[in-house]
Amino acid sequence: SINSYRNNTSDRVFFEGDYYSDKPPLVSIISAPLHKLVISFFPEESITENVLLERKVGLTFVEESLFLPLSIKLSMILSTILTSLLPHILTSLLVFKLSFKILKDLRKSLMVTFIYSFGTLSFPYSMMYFGNSLLTLLVFSSFFILFTQKLNSKNLFISGFLLGISSLVDYLAVFFFPAFILYVVLKARNLPKVSIFLISVFFGFSLLLFYQYMIFNNPFEATYKYTDQQIWTNVELNTKYGIQSVLPSLAKIYRVTIDSYRGIFFYYPLIFILLIGLFKGRKILKEETIFISLLFLTFIFFFSVSWNWWGGTSFSIRFFSPVMPFLTFGLISLFKLKTYKFSGIFFLLIAFSIFTNLLCLQGFENTIEDPINIYPEDSERINSFAFIGAPLFTKYFDEFFYKGPTPKLFNSFFYGSHSFLDIRDGIEQPVSSLLENKLYLFNNFHLRTGFFLSTLNILLLIFLFSRFFPKKL
Repeated sequence: SINSYRNNTSDRVFFEGDYYSDKPPLVSIISAPLHKLVISFFPEESITENVLLERKVGLTFVEESLFLPLSIKLSMILSTILTSLLPHILTSLLVFKLSFKILKDLRKSLMVTFIYSFGTLSFPYSMMYFGNSLLTLLVFSSFFILFTQKLNSKNLFISGFLLGISSLVDYLAVFFFPAFILYVVLKARNLPKVSIFLISVFFGFSLLLFYQYMIFNNPFEATYKYTDQQIWTNVELNTKYGIQSVLPSLAKIYRVTIDSYRGIFFYYPLIFILLIGLFKGRKILKEETIFISLLFLTFIFFFSVSWNWWGGTSFSIRFFSPVMPFLTFGLISLFKLKTYKFSGIFFLLIAFSIFTNLLCLQGFENTIEDPINIYPEDSERINSFAFIGAPLFTKYFDEFFYKGPTPKLFNSFFYGSHSFLDIRDGIEQPVSSLLENKLYLFNNFHLRTGFFLSTLNILLLIFLFSRFFPKKL
């Protein structure tokens, strides 16, 4: 349970007198040993001036600390690198290896990898303590094995287990299951092999069921069933699993796709090209086209019936980030089709999508408040075609040219304080007094771009390695 620090977060559930995180436990399990190791190096450290702010949420308050000790700051940074940045880099490497296997062309494979790494929705969440990057690595690793290796019992079991255990990162993993099962059926066309895959998926998934049984005495009750009603006061009983309706809403499909508020096509128009490429390559990658199309439509359908389609404080529709490496098959298909002519529009859309990710290096917005503060009239507005806003231009664009890139991971070091303990939140820091000091901003501009550049440098090292050993990849 998280009873001792329940007031540090609003992402919590309440069951029989105890508080728990509303997230599956794998990210915390990975981070906990590192956190313990880091703070062990600072046994005498204490907070000399601890200022706690209380923020009202629902019927209660959440505490936010303005000053954290160095050990906590280091732990936050290293945990984010371990569970977000490193998985993103490893996924990028898998994208490269898969591209090279199909294209047999180093330059094109590098281009596909660069576009995925810096031009898709995966990039913003590689620098924050979300489970998105780790989930992406697990599900894409599962697919990578199915696509590149022989479908023997060993490989099928490993692939299925990776897919199943991904549910310990995020419940979102469940929406990958139908597409993966269909893909194995199409590839294997053998009942015993399909059975091995299904058993291994269930074996990995059973770890989540065991976790839920330990908490709720029922393996099939997810955490979201018990959202804390002191915080989530406006969440109706029939939406506790995230489902608001059975039939898809056209307005919500519009919201998550092309709407100016957070639509994935609006933020990343490159996705149009990727889907076109996927369609054009349907004959050379038949099973993969069916698989990725079903996967993409599954996510569209889910958020068309979900009450929280915007995902709280985030950048674009963060739930789509694990789908991004699969969409690179569209780009691979375009490169594979040598007769296809790349136009200026193609490169313009790529440049815009990469620039979008430069803009994301600011505090994330939440024009739509979480249902804690949503009233019925507001609920009707956000689930309609009514205009909400265009924060990509009205917020991120403006702040980017005023502050420069400011990766959230290192902000606490540059500003000396911050307003949140839970670094999954993208709440912008209260630095109005520092913003008035333009000299301070100028002197730290290069420091704040350091994390972005270090990510680029690591990928470049991977590319250089692959340049000298292309046959092994």
